[in-house]
Amino acid sequence: MIGERLRLLVDGLTNFQKCSSGSEQPEKVREILDRIRRNQQEEIENYVSTLKEHGWIDSSGNFTVSVSKLIEEAQKGLSSNNHLFLYCLSKLMAYLSGEYLSNSFFFSTYHGTAYLDDTVYEEVYKKPEQFAFVIFDYHN
Repeated sequence: MIGERLRLLVDGLTNFQKCSSGSEQPEKVREILDRIRRNQQEEIENYVSTLKEHGWIDSSGNFTVSVSKLIEEAQKGLSSNNHLFLYCLSKLMAYLSGEYLSNSFFFSTYHGTAYLDDTVYEEVYKKPEQFAFVIFDYHN
C-alpha cells in the first residue's frame, strides 16, 4: 500500500517539470499537496484501525489503554504479542507531532513539521507560488 502511494506521489513530482517553485505550476502544487494529504490520512487511519482492532482505541476514537499497560507491554519488549500495537501507537503519535517518518511524504522546512495540518495545508494551497517541492530519497 505504501509503495503504491509513494509511486503515485513520485509520478506527480516527476511530472512537475522541474520547476523551481509553484509560481510556474500552482495547480500542480495543489494537486501534489492534496495527494500528500490523502497519503498521510491513510497512514494515520491504518494505525488507528490496527489500534481499534486490538481494543486500544474504542469506536468513539478514545484511547482505552492505560499508561501502566503501555509500560507493562514495553517492558516485555519484542517478545510481547502487543509489540505491533506499541509500534502503531508510536507511529501515530510521531505523525501527529510532526516527526518526519520515511512514509510521511512531506516535510515543511519553513514550518518544521512533516504533518500536513490544516494551517500548513491552507497556507501552501492559497499561495503555491511561495513554495517548492524537493524530491529526496530517505528510507530506513
